[in-house]
Amino acid sequence: MKKVIYWCEFPEKVDWKTLQKILEKLDYHITIYVPCKDKPQYIWWRQEIKKLAPNVKEVNVWPILDKEDGYWFSGFTEKYNIDKLDNFNGDKIKIDLEMPYNAEVYSFWRSLVYVLKHLFKKGPNRMYLLNKIFKLNKESDILVNEFPLPKFFLKRWGCYVKPIKGIKKNLMCYTSIFPRFYVKYFIKSRLKENKNLSISLGLIGPGILKKEPTYKSIKCLKKDLSMASSLGIKNIAVYSLESILDKENPNDWFKLVQTFEEA
Repeated sequence: MKKVIYWCEFPEKVDWKTLQKILEKLDYHITIYVPCKDKPQYIWWRQEIKKLAPNVKEVNVWPILDKEDGYWFSGFTEKYNIDKLDNFNGDKIKIDLEMPYNAEVYSFWRSLVYVLKHLFKKGPNRMYLLNKIFKLNKESDILVNEFPLPKFFLKRWGCYVKPIKGIKKNLMCYTSIFPRFYVKYFIKSRLKENKNLSISLGLIGPGILKKEPTYKSIKCLKKDLSMASSLGIKNIAVYSLESILDKENPNDWFKLVQTFEEA
């Protein structure tokens, strides 16, 4: 059975009542992950979304940091910030393993240059982060989010978790950023070590950098869903919920994903 989840990086931009009307019309129930800095914020969003859009069957948490602290998690994250993950112990958690956000490189391509400059640097707290994730795994449902990059670099940065029981892995296979042939190669490679691999598709709209490359049309998503099916992928994440709702025809985007899920 196939499963689809939706990333919702900017829940404050979502008209939840409008979303509910769309989902009701399609007889569609979805699972989402929302970014939160602490447990009270997560509880508030979960209650608010459930109240306004009951067809959102699950509202799970995506822990984030202040931009000044890196936003995402990696071996470069300070230990006291890594400890903030403890706030969500026992929850269904998505942990983004990415190089720290840097306000000075506030564009996608500058961010790539920033990453390249850090290629051979080791994240000093990479083992601390990994041990934290392994500890949380005892009581939490964890999904780690990684880029399709060589393990050598990801391990040095603290942005790679080896497949172990209980921890789900998601590969950010954004063909708006990476060529589709490159993405397919990485998926095939990672499937050898993890048959239950999940992949993210997109980007339908820009993320926190605001200037990330995005799909030119719904045809791009259709091609990616076809690619996922051909590779035997049963679990996907879509980026993002709010960007679909920004489209002139959000129903068509949801229908397309729904068709994949029900196939």
